[in-house]
Amino acid sequence: MSRTLLKPVPKPDAAESSVTPPSLDSGRPQDRYGPDTASRSTHVSVVGVLLAVTPFLMIPLAHLASNPETATGMFHYELPYYVANGRAVLERGHGLLYPNPYDPSEEAPAIYFHWLPELLGAAVVQGHIDPGMLMVGLTIVAAILLAVVTDRLIRVCLPGRAGSDPLPLLAAMWGGGGLVLAGVVLQTLTGPSDRGLLSLDPGNGMWFLNWGRNALFPTEAVYHALVALCWMAEIRGRPFPATGWLLLLATTHPWSGLELLLTICTWRGLVLWLHRRRSDWLHLLTAAGLLIVFLAYYRWWLPSFPSHAALQRVWELDWSLPGLSAAAAWGPVACLAGIRLATERGVLHRRSVRFLLCALTIALLLSLHDRFMRPVQPLHFTRGYVWMPLFLLGAPVLLKGIRTLWGRGGIRRTAAVLLCLLFTTDNVVFSLVHSQRQLHRLDGFHLDLHERALLAQLHGRYADRIVLTDSLKLNYLLPAWTDLRPWLGHQFNTPDFPRRRRIMDQCFPDGTIVVDRIPDEVTLLVLNRRRNASPLAASGRWIDGSPANAEWVVWIRTAP
Repeated sequence: MSRTLLKPVPKPDAAESSVTPPSLDSGRPQDRYGPDTASRSTHVSVVGVLLAVTPFLMIPLAHLASNPETATGMFHYELPYYVANGRAVLERGHGLLYPNPYDPSEEAPAIYFHWLPELLGAAVVQGHIDPGMLMVGLTIVAAILLAVVTDRLIRVCLPGRAGSDPLPLLAAMWGGGGLVLAGVVLQTLTGPSDRGLLSLDPGNGMWFLNWGRNALFPTEAVYHALVALCWMAEIRGRPFPATGWLLLLATTHPWSGLELLLTICTWRGLVLWLHRRRSDWLHLLTAAGLLIVFLAYYRWWLPSFPSHAALQRVWELDWSLPGLSAAAAWGPVACLAGIRLATERGVLHRRSVRFLLCALTIALLLSLHDRFMRPVQPLHFTRGYVWMPLFLLGAPVLLKGIRTLWGRGGIRRTAAVLLCLLFTTDNVVFSLVHSQRQLHRLDGFHLDLHERALLAQLHGRYADRIVLTDSLKLNYLLPAWTDLRPWLGHQFNTPDFPRRRRIMDQCFPDGTIVVDRIPDEVTLLVLNRRRNASPLAASGRWIDGSPANAEWVVWIRTAP
């Protein structure tokens, strides 16, 4: 028997031995139910942290391995967008505010503030770091940060958690639901799907319905680390640091920011209702004030600008979570949570349990709000915010079951292994599928030697020009690598994108150029040399301003 098990538990003091039920605002992680293990437990090992993020880091590493000479580091469509926003602060913005980098107009208002993209932009513009390598490096660092903070959150929420046992962290990061299994059953009954094993996972799994998958994107990993830090502070009864984490998240991400603001306001309202102390009023009013300023910025001030109002109408999409996907993603952890709530005596007196139930309620209402009101991208509110409270509520049941089966040996040990495999199937399959997609270059961005040289030559040479290329990829990447303003870029952030895309197709049909279809505001054309550019020279309105590049040619407008 280990010394840890033989170590005597300290006697409770007079306050703790009182028959009074545990207080909702108790700052102790275990709320007088069992020893305060969080204060005497050690950190999980480095190996445990690295194992926790391995499935997700396989994907960017597969991107780099697919072709080291062409891989940019931008392994997903959304990643260049964050760098482009950050560059816009320094190259087109005013102070801390920046315009939409995919709005080429000189009148595009500088109205946005999000500190995380702005740090990325500063690293690229002032630190001269390659945008793609910056994102890969940040992905690794942010994933490790998320794993470490998640481990601390688990220690606060789980009773009896001690030592450097990595199993709870691995379960939190690798754990999922039954999406793959349900998808296989459904395809067996109805026929195969083009989306394969991820047929029930929205967006091919990229909406991150469980917690650990957020380690894949550096931005999401940072957001979720901030959420976990805020949750921990509130559970421990430390509202001042919790408000700091809340403010950091609310000033860099609208979706997660709104979700956390509503969660903290609801929780602090519950604490005030139960105790009615002066300090509770202060903490609730602080959170409510942040929420009011947040809503005023996003729902009143930004929509007052026509350019943003037009984009907001595009963003208000019915990206909803199907009921079957929700049941498969959250059903297993919901069952575990239900078992614990139904069987553990006094569990509802724990501060951590009550807070998690509060966070779960807000996350469910936001993620499924399309069921009772006009939908505004409900999937944006999933991102593991429903899954994680359910997991933390039910984790003692899961971990006890695994350890009990494993300790009995024989066929029960096989059952424990099978249970672990089933619980992690969603993320393991997700990682394998997307790693394969990266290896086959079906996702992410690659640039050959000539494209890289082109971007390097364009930057700083044609400042304030509005550019159009005959490559959708380059149109999108230009604001991340250069100081140019693309006439066409991000599909959800370019004003009137569908119309602009049709015009682009009309400009470059069948390897030729229709000069009269080129928009008047475009002052720079970047074309592949295989395209017949003679109509440009014949028009007398364009001159060849080619950089030294065998594949690409630049044409400059000389007349309106």
